[in-house]
Amino acid sequence: MRMKKVTTIIKTIKMKNTNYLLTFMVILLSCTGNDNNPVPKELEKQALDIATDFAMKKLINGTAVINKDGKFSVGDSTNCYIINPAGVFAGRIDNNASVDLLITVDTFQVPYLVPMYHLILNKENDNFVIKHVIKSDARILGLKRRIITAEVPTHTPDSPLYFCSECTDTVEYKLIDGKLVGDEPIRIGD
Repeated sequence: MRMKKVTTIIKTIKMKNTNYLLTFMVILLSCTGNDNNPVPKELEKQALDIATDFAMKKLINGTAVINKDGKFSVGDSTNCYIINPAGVFAGRIDNNASVDLLITVDTFQVPYLVPMYHLILNKENDNFVIKHVIKSDARILGLKRRIITAEVPTHTPDSPLYFCSECTDTVEYKLIDGKLVGDEPIRIGD
């Protein structure tokens, strides 16, 4: 009789642990997802085409290639721009009701890869066009509810700690009347 009681207790403990484990897994999986909606491939392609064209116009005799890692490299003998498909964000940025796109065009400055241009694309006549160019060393992390979340360095470019991965702040911006308003100033334009 005592053995049966012990077996019943062990089964109860296993069942409780399984329930706790399942509950924990559900909570964990629901919290670790990407908050940004995935960008449809058609929109991603349009953003990549516009960003590649933008980079090509900054070069004299540039060429564009797709690297093994899927990133686009656009460059000539003196400059190189890197466009990462994972850096395309879709959502509402300005006050209109249509979906906007945000894409970063990184600049390779030996020996560092510097985020340089962030293109905000609006839809006009069924095509996306560049509405704003943000020139900044911020790294865009996400776009949700008209809020652009970015990581910015806490040190100036002339500091040895400028590219330190621990030396950054996460800030939020909102585009209001063509200007980014938020925690840190960022220039719009070129």
